[in-house]
Amino acid sequence: MKIIITFIILLFLPKFLNAETYYENYGKIVLKGSRFSGEPVNTSSGKDFGVLEINPKLNVEHNNIDLNLELIIKKISSKRDVFYDIKEANVNFEKSTWGFLLGSTEEFWGKTETFNPVDIINSNNYDEGLSKPNKLGEAMIKANREIGIGDLSIYYLPNFRPNKYPSKKSRLSLPIEVNDDEANYVNGADKNMQQFALRLSGYYEDLDFGISIFEGISRDPFFNLLSGKMVPSYSKISQYGIEVQQLLGEWIVKGEFINREGQQNISGSLKDYSLGVLGLEKSLYGLINGNTDFTFFLEYAKDSRGVSAHQSNQNDVFFANRITLNDIHDTSISLALSRDLNTESGIFSSTISRRIFGLFKTDLEVFIPLDLKNDTHLASSSKDKSLGMNISWFW
Repeated sequence: MKIIITFIILLFLPKFLNAETYYENYGKIVLKGSRFSGEPVNTSSGKDFGVLEINPKLNVEHNNIDLNLELIIKKISSKRDVFYDIKEANVNFEKSTWGFLLGSTEEFWGKTETFNPVDIINSNNYDEGLSKPNKLGEAMIKANREIGIGDLSIYYLPNFRPNKYPSKKSRLSLPIEVNDDEANYVNGADKNMQQFALRLSGYYEDLDFGISIFEGISRDPFFNLLSGKMVPSYSKISQYGIEVQQLLGEWIVKGEFINREGQQNISGSLKDYSLGVLGLEKSLYGLINGNTDFTFFLEYAKDSRGVSAHQSNQNDVFFANRITLNDIHDTSISLALSRDLNTESGIFSSTISRRIFGLFKTDLEVFIPLDLKNDTHLASSSKDKSLGMNISWFW
């Protein structure tokens, strides 16, 4: 019912607004399709994977009050039901020197390109695969204000929202079906647990920084095997994070570092740990007839727990290159390679993006797993070599 009401508001609210109110109704429709060369993990799924996604948005501004609504409607070819999510449904206003946000929204923390360990506010929807998480809307009260060299943001999250994982019939399902509805909570965690976060972000000369504290439930569960299904187990954690981006001549140095207490490791034991990502970015402009830009990324991630970590990126290196042609079709090409230095497994991916007739955006995607059968965390993707295409229409 909440989804239906939100959709009606998105369609008809602008018709009732007066001339003094600014509003914008926009969004996109995306058709995604992939063809896999390998056999699926579960025999009940095929070699094809398709998604139809409708993403309407509405922004209303009146008397210094902003209203934002965003709805995700997604139909996956392997599922009978339709996935709905109210990603944005919030009111923004100012009171004295403070700004407030009330409602559901999506937050992003971080500076690096391939992996953002400090980014913890939102849970994720993995129905398009573990390598393509989409954030779920998170209910919160957010207060922020300017202080000296930065912005201070305070978050109150009244409850916890578990992750969503691919269904058994999905081409991108895990080897054993995940029971999202029967999640366990350990170390004092509870689905209705109140969570808190604080973040200070700002600039000092050529340094862009962020410092954060999170007290709540981990978005990275451990999985128990119960009654033939994998059941997520979420623990209460404390996380302290630092993120930096420093301009050094023509180079950009990026880093994210966290210390987390109370996280379950790969065996289910509670284990405190530290994790860092350090990267470099370099851009070359005006190459190939003076029109093409090349941007190179190199990053390294290290987890203090090593192979006992509950997730990948425990000793990994990443290399990526983004090529921008700066033509009338907004053409770009991205190439990315990740490598686990412990298991020598990795992933190669490439995307070519281009606009057509000024109305559509197309993305041609290649995904090639490299010896992932040796990777404890990503072995389920070892047969997911695929070629995909996305077509997006914006209004």
